[in-house]
Amino acid sequence: MVNSQIIRSFLIYVFILFYAYTGFYKVLNLDAFKFNIARTAVFPEYFINVIPYLVIILEFTVIIFLIFRKKIGTILFAASMLIFSIYIILLYQHGRYEVCGCGGVLNGLEFRYHLLINLIFLLLALSVIYLNHKIKTNYGL
Repeated sequence: MVNSQIIRSFLIYVFILFYAYTGFYKVLNLDAFKFNIARTAVFPEYFINVIPYLVIILEFTVIIFLIFRKKIGTILFAASMLIFSIYIILLYQHGRYEVCGCGGVLNGLEFRYHLLINLIFLLLALSVIYLNHKIKTNYGL
């Protein structure tokens, strides 16, 4: 069970680093992030200035939960990765996905790679949720 706890902790740190990286990139390149959202033409114009802030707040809120309330943080991380995945699938199906605008080295990713990364993170988060349940069941936590 020690290995499960080590794997769980490692993955939670990976989630924190991933959202910190993309979140800080979005903050530092806010205009580019707004532009990427605007060019999808999915949201009404008055939402284009709100959505970037909501995404950034979401990512940093998830980080806080991952640090202080790991179980809830992992569930929020998985849910947000699912929502982001559904969003890019819908963009792709409607011909509005151009390239990834998440930030940093992820910018410019084609749809299939972007979706693959999202699904890998989603599966990793689901495995942490499973490990949380397994650890709780075996140790009565």
